[in-house]
Amino acid sequence: MQTALFDVPAQAAPEAPKPVCGGQRFRKLPGREQLYLQAPSVDEMVAPDDPVRMYDAILNELEVSEFEAHYRGGGAPAFPPLFVLKLLVFAMAEGVHSARELARMCRQDLRFMWLAHGLALDHELFSDFRTLFDEQIQRAYAQTVLLGMEAGLITLRQVSVDGTKIAAHAKRTTYSDAELTELLQQLRARAAKLLAEMAALDAAEDSAEAGARADKLPEELADVQRRQERLQQAKAALAEKGWERISETDVEAPLQKTRDGTRPGYNAQMATDADSGMVVYQHLTDAQNDTHELAPLLAGVVANTGCKPDVVAADSGYQSAASLQALEQGEFNGYINQPQAGNDGRFGHEAFTYDRERDVYICPTGHELPFKGFKDLRYDNCRVYRASSRHCKACPRRAECISEKAHCRQLVVAPHGELVSAMRRKLQTEEGAAALKRRFATAEPTFGVLKSVLGLRQFLLVGKAKAAVELALASLALNMRKLVRWALAGGSGNQLRPAPAGAA
Repeated sequence: MQTALFDVPAQAAPEAPKPVCGGQRFRKLPGREQLYLQAPSVDEMVAPDDPVRMYDAILNELEVSEFEAHYRGGGAPAFPPLFVLKLLVFAMAEGVHSARELARMCRQDLRFMWLAHGLALDHELFSDFRTLFDEQIQRAYAQTVLLGMEAGLITLRQVSVDGTKIAAHAKRTTYSDAELTELLQQLRARAAKLLAEMAALDAAEDSAEAGARADKLPEELADVQRRQERLQQAKAALAEKGWERISETDVEAPLQKTRDGTRPGYNAQMATDADSGMVVYQHLTDAQNDTHELAPLLAGVVANTGCKPDVVAADSGYQSAASLQALEQGEFNGYINQPQAGNDGRFGHEAFTYDRERDVYICPTGHELPFKGFKDLRYDNCRVYRASSRHCKACPRRAECISEKAHCRQLVVAPHGELVSAMRRKLQTEEGAAALKRRFATAEPTFGVLKSVLGLRQFLLVGKAKAAVELALASLALNMRKLVRWALAGGSGNQLRPAPAGAA
């Protein structure tokens, strides 16, 4: 019997149109209580060409003995770790981050139900797995890089590096040291007041109202004491890290400038193969900029792939002495976009020629700028070169070099000034311009998919180590999306398996 959800006024039914031919106008729907003559199998839940089958097949190629070694047996048998990992990776690829949401999908979504073998799973299985196997998940991600190389997708002809800020699982409200001290004083006073109230109730005559209040006081006191502990930890971390402000709910996350405003977060660093779009290395840092992140990225790419990329391209955020030295010392063919100098159209440093033997710069009109001393600006021990005011005053190209108020031209050269000049010259070549253009077309789409498709705009786990596991899972999912697309386009699974010993 069907029950109406709303009471509506009765209306006269419109006159039914005459059928064009005999028979029923509408199909009769079967009852929901009817039984199947033959029960459908789990395998019939998804189509033969559904991408989830490719996720399952490709992830079967991962080496998971490191996961399995954790289980010693005894007691209730555990779920196979590869089984759990498949669900976590496919969920991340589909934009499902929450363990509770993943458990719900295993009961409601046919693809997840197929991957879960029709089992109803508890969310704690996924939460515990991510915490227990943080390092193993990182190495499982690294295996997808090798799979991409086996498939011929990753060529390393160019690797584009970039970083993006991802919000931490923390409140936006942050505190200075003075604010933390004031809050702790207020909480101590609150705790003392609650203890006094508890003592007074113990001495008072019993009553229903007093009894109810006495039951709530220990819980309130426990809440105050827990927050005291959190604030004390935040105060200690603030002093240790030297930050100006800190979050109470994630003391490891510094303030980061994001498009959603300044908030606690982390800096996700990724190196992407330009041909395949696969992430060949990733790591999470609490650095508030990318200045010193190029060297770890280069080392990680070599560690994951076993070889150096032909070209490395980075944006101007990586510009630093450490980055340029990392390229030179590691013998990488790298291009780092240089920030535009604020010369208002006047001659930049590149217009001056350096004479190493005499340690002087030569201006475009042939006048010398000798060394005058050191100065600490953005970098320590910057070298200062200054022209003669007499020459500059009479120079026919004065307006192209200095302002009206300036007496002479001065160059302040950083300790790595020669490396900067060399990089600027490289960027003026066709190869340099092409590398930077390709970097933008590679790195930006990777972060676009990460945040818009996978939905990783904010971490769900608290702390840098746990957030790093989320980033590793997301990177694994990004690479799996590329491998699945390749497989659906005709790629062979045999390419992902090492050749047998003795094979030609």
